[in-house]
Amino acid sequence: VFAISTSFPADIVIMDEWLSVGDRDFTQKAEQRLTKMVDNSKLLLLASHDENLIRKNCNVLMRLNQGEINSLERLN
Repeated sequence: VFAISTSFPADIVIMDEWLSVGDRDFTQKAEQRLTKMVDNSKLLLLASHDENLIRKNCNVLMRLNQGEINSLERLN
């Protein structure tokens, strides 16, 4: 599923968490593939509990509390 879902370029990428499974070699290759896909997209919507990951890959951080926007922060 990972190979198929990252095989085609996309203007909009929607991700619920970042891939963080597999052995070290797979994780490294998957990270490179995901980064390339995101870099070539126009918009990334990333849902995650990992704030460092969000700050690394996104330019806006939106915090939700029970489905309501709690705060909105513009990043770099």
